[in-house]
Amino acid sequence: MSDPTWVDVLGFAVAAGGFTFGVYQYRQGRIEARRQFAARAIEVYLGNADVRAAMQMLDWRARKMLLPPGRTKAEGADEFTVSHSDLDDALVLPHENGGNFTALQVLLRDTFDRFINELEHLANQEQAGAFRIEDVAPYLAYLGELMFGTRYQLPAKTQNVLQGFILEYWGEHVLDFLRRCMAKSSVRPGAAPSRPDRQ
Repeated sequence: MSDPTWVDVLGFAVAAGGFTFGVYQYRQGRIEARRQFAARAIEVYLGNADVRAAMQMLDWRARKMLLPPGRTKAEGADEFTVSHSDLDDALVLPHENGGNFTALQVLLRDTFDRFINELEHLANQEQAGAFRIEDVAPYLAYLGELMFGTRYQLPAKTQNVLQGFILEYWGEHVLDFLRRCMAKSSVRPGAAPSRPDRQ
């Protein structure tokens, strides 16, 4: 057997370089696909009428809302002025009226059911590896700050009631998902995260 020549060494180096470049390209393609999937998932989440309505109700101390979300008055929606106190009354567990909900409370619970269902869907996708928490954290940091932070206007009672509502029906993993979004976000105490549209 003869010693390798410079042609053999060069051929091996080219093959190794080509393989390494191929692996790099594959990995970059996977990262890009994951980021695109996450961006689409967030677009669907934030485009959901119930999600937008719930975020607006959490974001404002009192706001006129058409409920159920996504409908007009001609389609049977009613206009309500919804306050954080209304959310507390609708979402508190166990319900103080023995389960007798007003029409507004039923609409609020239905809206928040769908809002949290969609959030859980994102949490499950992240847990299944469809994307990384870093891919969605910038979009969900504001929601996390509303639910756990002290820098915005959501009262502590409403935070507690909403967290209890989520724990009762969806479990800790949804709250943990939001906490991890806050931890991975570039938002740090004293900085303002991206806020959803207030329209």
